Amino acid sequence: GDVSLRTDGALAIAALTRTAGNVTLNAGTTISQTGDVEIGAGTLNLTGTTITLANAANTFGATTVNTGAGDVSLRTDGNLTVEAIARTAGNLILNANNNAGDIIQGAGVISIGTGTADLTGANITLGNANVMGDITVNAGTGNVSITENSAITLAGVTHTGNLTLNAGAN
Repeated sequence: GDVSLRTDGALAIAALTRTAGNVTLNAGTTISQTGDVEIGAGTLNLTGTTITLANAANTFGATTVNTGAGDVSLRTDGNLTVEAIARTAGNLILNANNNAGDIIQGAGVISIGTGTADLTGANITLGNANVMGDITVNAGTGNVSITENSAITLAGVTHTGNLTLNAGAN
């Protein structure tokens, strides 16, 4: 079944394992972890200020980060599927197994009002009308395709494969 945790303060996850079902974490301030978050089949829905779920052994389903301000850092031990991310301010780090997994975008958009995006994955496919600020790409030899609703600003690219950039304003 589904799991939903809510607090007006900080939410620190010691460990969370679900073989099936959706997980919702809603914190008045920060969301962090000391142990792994393992979601076998289901979605992950996050609301909070600073969100740090960066353990190397994490496994998430399609992930949504709701409107808020603060840095967001997500890391998985495989592919990372982003459904939607909405932040008024803060930096975004998406890490799909340190270049061994793929970053894939669902139907939603990534929208960062003020901040940067740091993307690490074997293949990175972000094909919707996103707004991500200065983008850093860390990808091995896979394919990278990034679409922005406006101009694209690259802070840095470490990548030897195919790179496709689609800028709405250019």
